[in-house]
Parts: sequence; C-alpha cells; structure tokens
Amino acid sequence: MGHPAFNGEPPIPEAELAQIAEETSLTERRAAEAERELVEWKKVRFMQDRVGEEFAALVLNPAKYGLFVELTDMFVEGLVPIDSLRDDRYTWRENTHEIIGERRGRRFRAGDRCQVILDRILAQERKLQFSIVEEGIPLTGKKAASAPSRPKKDKRKDVRTPASKGKKRFGKKGKRR
Repeated sequence: MGHPAFNGEPPIPEAELAQIAEETSLTERRAAEAERELVEWKKVRFMQDRVGEEFAALVLNPAKYGLFVELTDMFVEGLVPIDSLRDDRYTWRENTHEIIGERRGRRFRAGDRCQVILDRILAQERKLQFSIVEEGIPLTGKKAASAPSRPKKDKRKDVRTPASKGKKRFGKKGKRR
C-alpha cells in the first residue's frame, strides 16, 4: 500500500497555522500566569498565621529597594525592604549587585544565608514582607549565626535566688543549714 500523494500544499494554510500558533501561545501564557497567581495566593494563605515568626532564609537577589529572600525550608519568597535594615545605613551597589552598610560594611549578596521575621502580608498584592533578625545578620560567605539561646534554668534545688535570700533552706539530709 502506498502513501497518498503529497501535492506540495500543506494540509493547513500557512497564515491559518500562524494564527493558531499565536492563539495557542497566548492561551498558554495566560494559563501559566494564572498558575503563578494561584501559587502566590496559596503561599500567602499558608503564611497568614505566621506573622512574627522567624525563619532561615537565602538571599536570592539584592535590589535597589531591598533583598528578595526565599525561606529555605518552605520555598516561599518575599522582600526585605532596604529601609527595614535599621542597624546601619545601607545602599545598593549596582555594579556588584549587593547591599552594603556604610559604617559596618555588612554586605548582602545573592546566596547569603540569614534569619528573617515575617513582618506583614500584603494580601491584595499576594506578597510577603520580611525583616532581618538583627542578631543573625551574617557577613558574606559565612553561615548565619544561630538564634541566641535562652538562659537555662538552674536545676539545683539548693541555689538561692535574690528573692529567697532571707529564707532558710534544707539540704539533702533535711537538716537546717
């Protein structure tokens, strides 16, 4: 059995094919944009009860108006506005793509790790706004400092606190000291 003869004419005229391709591309772009918006909306909903919480983050992209960060455990992105960096006066260096503190020389570059707090949720814009945990600001290339540990309670029973100075305590064998 032979194949039907091809007479040189495409099955669909070229102009019609170009229009179909254009419409398909436009439809795909709209679908991708809708998917992105849905993902952003879901992230905002997921984070809505976590305002004030601290997270480990990675600087994705320093910019003129702040640092874009991604939470390392959740793949949620947000912005740390440059004016929220209060421990120094920070400026954007376009030539090196970094934000640098004028007095202390702290630098924020893509790939730096830091600790952030979720400050607010801009629900209408589907955006999250963070601030840097001041104690956790790392120097470029170093791991973020761990969160400050809370003082441990002393488990010894015979330790006197300032409030108990006047009270007499009993030792291990129940005798008065």
